[in-house]
Amino acid sequence: MEKSEAVKQFIVWFKESGIRKGWFAEKIGVDNASISRWLSGSVRPHRAVRKRIEELTEGAVKMDAWG
Repeated sequence: MEKSEAVKQFIVWFKESGIRKGWFAEKIGVDNASISRWLSGSVRPHRAVRKRIEELTEGAVKMDAWG
């Protein structure tokens, strides 16, 4: 299964920003396992969460790029 553009952007953002997944998960109100599932591409976050991801990454991970 090919990863969506958003998953690729999210992976790059984590690497470049140095932000810890645990901190990010806390900010959006999910557990670390949710972040891992999103990064693997096995699950797509709900629309409201995708919007929050776009906000917290300052647009690096576009809400509509999740496919």
